[in-house]
Amino acid sequence: MADTLLYLHKDIFLQPKFPMTLSRFELAELSAMSRESAVKVLRDFQKEGLLRISDHEMEILDLEALHKISLVG
Repeated sequence: MADTLLYLHKDIFLQPKFPMTLSRFELAELSAMSRESAVKVLRDFQKEGLLRISDHEMEILDLEALHKISLVG
């Protein structure tokens, strides 16, 4: 999921705050995860202060931490 979020940030929207044009199911598919696992990871990222998600947009709050997660898993 971290890889997918970084991809959306760096290659698609080019900014840390972007519209949520993908469903959670689509995010899960891009991340090779089940929808349930993707929702849990997104919720965990929010609780840890890495993301802010509203109905229509997502904002990456801590790019460095998300990048570390991407590298380590």
